[in-house]
Amino acid sequence: MSSYVLPLLATAAAFGLTYVFCIRPMRQGNGCSMPQRQSQAGTQTQTYGAATDADPSDATDAEIKRLREEVQLLHHELDLSSTAAKPPAGGRLRKGDPR
Repeated sequence: MSSYVLPLLATAAAFGLTYVFCIRPMRQGNGCSMPQRQSQAGTQTQTYGAATDADPSDATDAEIKRLREEVQLLHHELDLSSTAAKPPAGGRLRKGDPR
């Protein structure tokens, strides 16, 4: 009987502590999961990332531009590696041969 009571009590204590220290503060608006700031309209908006003061669309556009440049670089590296790794004309690749 005690082999069932102790795990059940530990589980109930874990649920109770989670409610008291996590769920209840979040329901009351005191949670600390994400920083919040006041927008111009007076409503609270959540902010993510480091660029909180800048316009979100500017930060997004800069990130898209950076990722496009990275994709272009990766395509260029793939083209270089594929031209250097072509097998000789008429030759066949064998197991263990480097490409």
